[in-house]
Formats: sequence, C-alpha cells, structure tokens
Amino acid sequence: NFPKTDFSWSRICPGDNTTFQDLSGFPIGQVEQYEYNFGDGNSLIGTTPSITTANSNPVHVYPSPGSYQVYFRIRSLIACETDTTKQLN
Repeated sequence: NFPKTDFSWSRICPGDNTTFQDLSGFPIGQVEQYEYNFGDGNSLIGTTPSITTANSNPVHVYPSPGSYQVYFRIRSLIACETDTTKQLN
C-alpha cells in the first residue's frame, strides 16, 4: 500500500507561526522530495540527501488574514508521487 498524502496545520494568525504536520506516514528515509506550496506565493521544497523534519513538518508565517489553498506533494525514492490540496481558513 502506497500512503496517501495528508497534513494538518495549526491556526493561521497573521505574523505568527503556522505549523504544518505531515500525516502521510512516509518514513523520511523513503522520501526523495517534499513540496509545500503555502498558497501565498511561498513554497518549500526539500530534496534528498538534505531532507529533515523541517521539510515534512514546516513552519510558515502568513502575512495577512485570509483563505489559503495549500498544496503538499511527496515523491518517494522509487519515483511514486502522491499529493493533496487543502483550503485553510
């Protein structure tokens, strides 16, 4: 079974840290790339061999209140990909 991409987040409060948590269940050692697009023009891409938990569970600061569409993608070492998009309010 190939895990499905999923994530959670803490509240969005402009100027404060919003913490994202990878819920997919992929061990970091099996991931080639993590990609988050935070929906405000900023993104984070982590690629092996330098992947850390900061790539799978990043912290992001949103500049203003609003609704953000966040995209999260994982590519495994065997080139399988899974992704999801969620609307954050």
